[in-house]
Amino acid sequence: MRKALTVSAIAVAASMALAVPATAFAADTGPTPSPTASTVPDDPAPDTAAATLSLGRTTAAPGDQVDLTVTAPTGSTAVAVSSQALDDVTLSDNGDGTWTGTATVAQVDDGDYGVALTGTGPDGTAFQASADLTVRNDTPAPAPQASLSLSKDNGAPGAKVDVVIEPGDLEGAAHVTSDAFGGRVNLTEQADGSWKGTATVKGIERSYYGVTGYVGSTEVDTVKFTVTESHNKPKPTPKPSPVVGKSVILLGKSSGKAGDKVAVTLDAPSIGPHNKLDVRSAAFGGRVHLTQGKDGKWHGTATVAKVRNGSYDVTSPIARTVHFKVIGSGSKPHGHGSVQPLAPGDHKTPKGSVDTGMAPAAASATTSHAGAAGLLLGTGVLGAASLAGAFGLRRRKNND
Repeated sequence: MRKALTVSAIAVAASMALAVPATAFAADTGPTPSPTASTVPDDPAPDTAAATLSLGRTTAAPGDQVDLTVTAPTGSTAVAVSSQALDDVTLSDNGDGTWTGTATVAQVDDGDYGVALTGTGPDGTAFQASADLTVRNDTPAPAPQASLSLSKDNGAPGAKVDVVIEPGDLEGAAHVTSDAFGGRVNLTEQADGSWKGTATVKGIERSYYGVTGYVGSTEVDTVKFTVTESHNKPKPTPKPSPVVGKSVILLGKSSGKAGDKVAVTLDAPSIGPHNKLDVRSAAFGGRVHLTQGKDGKWHGTATVAKVRNGSYDVTSPIARTVHFKVIGSGSKPHGHGSVQPLAPGDHKTPKGSVDTGMAPAAASATTSHAGAAGLLLGTGVLGAASLAGAFGLRRRKNND
């Protein structure tokens, strides 16, 4: 423990004039005599107004911590605080003309003690200041301070947060209130005098909230809480992709003539609601728009177009193809499947040999077409043979 003795103003002035180290200045419990005019040297006194010293508390017991605050010209050096009543004095330069630190009250007798500040200004001028500290060994311990604490300062909706309030010297039931927790959360008193509880996060994600604690009607503190985004959100159900075969096209009737109305239904269980679906067919003049009904199926009405007689495909990208037969137009059937009707003037008789591109097995599948083709082919062959015979007969006659 460092001890410094108080000297009279004459000794202080003399030590300043002789450049005695500043650490020689201190204060003790005794009174400081006033200097007389005959003992004060002609040298100017230190600029005591340039610096100040304040203590966080003026009465303390041995072992207590005392906060220190010093103000002095920025750039001052050798700034120090000393007292017979203080041990472990530390100071930190804040760089803005202030120094802060702490000290421990020494094991000394009760009494009033002086605390001295010394230092040297940036221009080389010494400065000093002082404060008083009363030491009382029977000083009661400071009253406990009320406090609020949370087990964490952030959480996603649904997360649990532990809340603790130390009431200090406050009396009454404790609670916290915050929009982060959906309002008020009451706490339960514990055997050690604290109040504890668990809050559930209910605030809006990615938002900041204040959590305020109370003991009785007295506000203890307010701390910040952040509601974060949940990482356990259920992923949205993906929209099912159309599956050909699970959806079915249903027609109100399988055949009809131009102008007839045909009910069209698309049963598509793999397609979610609010989708727009349609079917297409040359028999109906192209696209038929459908609307979803209360039964979950898509419905519409088609009108038979003025096309040649025959069987036409009715298609949808999500369903199996069905067929509709156009009848009653007075024209010969044009074929089956997806073959489109020919516009007027489009049908022309090809010259020379024709390769249909149809394999024998496929050609035999349509008996009526094969029979007609055979009849035409037979007629053609017979006609050619008759013409050849007639021409030969005529040539013989001429030669005769």
